[in-house]
Amino acid sequence: MAQLPRFATLILPSKSLNSTPSRRPRLYLASLPALLGRGELDSQTALELSTLVRNWLSAIYERQEYDLRVANAGGAGEQIIHITGGLPPLPGSNIIGMGGDGPMNGASATLG
Repeated sequence: MAQLPRFATLILPSKSLNSTPSRRPRLYLASLPALLGRGELDSQTALELSTLVRNWLSAIYERQEYDLRVANAGGAGEQIIHITGGLPPLPGSNIIGMGGDGPMNGASATLG
């Protein structure tokens, strides 16, 4: 017999909608034991939801940490990507727009 999908409904106070990006998942995570205690969730669902929310929070914190490291290093700055080489033209093909000194023919392209 196939397992039916499980749904968990949680209503957060409206003041939490204007909070920081990590506040809402933290509020949700904090509510899981209460939902489990009231019998609104079984223990497996609570564990799965907890794992998902903790992974979400971890991703938020890792992104914030990365942004701080970039800012402390002086920002992203200008990035130059130089593409060289590649395959020769295919016999019998006529590729329009690839000639000249453009980025695809050895000149460097600057991305900001």
